[in-house]
Amino acid sequence: MLLIPGFTGSKEDFRAVLPLLAALGWVSATFDLRGQYESPGPDDPAGYEMSEFVADTVAVSEQLSAEHGHHVHLVGHSFGGLVARATVQHLLTGAEHPSRDLVASLTLLSSGPGALPDDVQPIAKQLLDALSLMTLTQIWQYKEAAERASGVEQPDPAAYELARRRFVGCNPLALAGKARLLIESPDNVDQLAPLLAAGRPPTLVAYGSDDNRWTPAQQDQMARRLGARRVCWWQTAHSPAIEHPTWCAAVLEGFFSDVLDCDAGPVPETLSLIEPTVGLDLDPVGYTANVELRLPVVASPPAVGQARRTIARQLQAWGLTDQIDDLQLIVSELVTNALRHVGGPIELLLLASPETVRVEVRDSDMEDMPTQAASNSYAFGGRGVPLVAAVATRWGVDVFDDGKAVWAEISIKAS
Repeated sequence: MLLIPGFTGSKEDFRAVLPLLAALGWVSATFDLRGQYESPGPDDPAGYEMSEFVADTVAVSEQLSAEHGHHVHLVGHSFGGLVARATVQHLLTGAEHPSRDLVASLTLLSSGPGALPDDVQPIAKQLLDALSLMTLTQIWQYKEAAERASGVEQPDPAAYELARRRFVGCNPLALAGKARLLIESPDNVDQLAPLLAAGRPPTLVAYGSDDNRWTPAQQDQMARRLGARRVCWWQTAHSPAIEHPTWCAAVLEGFFSDVLDCDAGPVPETLSLIEPTVGLDLDPVGYTANVELRLPVVASPPAVGQARRTIARQLQAWGLTDQIDDLQLIVSELVTNALRHVGGPIELLLLASPETVRVEVRDSDMEDMPTQAASNSYAFGGRGVPLVAAVATRWGVDVFDDGKAVWAEISIKAS
């Protein structure tokens, strides 16, 4: 996999997550963007157009693919997400592009549909104005003084020194070029969505509940427009790989493993769990607290098997293997019922909390409800709901303005 850093970040933003991914068996690489920290860049503003960042990403990806014999899982954080998305669009719009199939999957990590939101753009505009008047050292000193006056808590000395060194070590033209792209980049999600309609490459949108750049709602809506699965980490802001590297690594492991399973061929009707991968050696109860995975379900015959596999792979990455069999059964019944009685659109949710794992299947039908008939059979799905009721700790139905969610929970068992 290739991880692309953000605006004022660098390859070091992934230093905590890279060893975890390596322990899971992934070849993981990252790099400084052109003009960023230790990567030299041209002394020409034209060298920092999006097309140049895309060309660099393609070149590094091709080198990785050639060295290791695999396609590349592309992960872009923040501004790096704009680069990753533009790279995929570039590859897919060139019908004869020699590297059209280079990208195995696309992950947009704390990134948005285009330019920064209006209320955040002043950050980039202020930097642009300052770059025309001050050196990077002077800008850093001004920023440091402003933060001290505002009572902003400083990081530990080592983190502070890295942040200072990489900021003043950047090419000012690179910062200016990226700032302009964050202000001016168009929302081209609607152009990308048809290219991803066939599910190639599979796409994940992942973000924190407290993101202060693109809002969680904006990222959620972008994922819906792309038809992508999405993950939300609670109590996480704009940098999941730094704030909660183990949370980030396990979501990537679940997603990438699922992608590899898809590439291996069709899903069998009865799917047994594949041999476990290397675990993250974490306490599942503390680790899985308040993580939400949402998966759009396409109304097609393989949908049930694909949903079962996705859930199994994510639970496996979290270390919750005791829950896999029961949750696969629940997913099978709830998704099958929704496909049979509603059709679409359908969404599958997996929500992990400290004590329970919850599965929801959401649809737009508010009339066809699972209810117990007088004959002790169930009107919805025949045998499906009794099976769910027998396996789940509890289950129910929530009704919203635009549909309903049939849900079931099971307790997290001690391992």
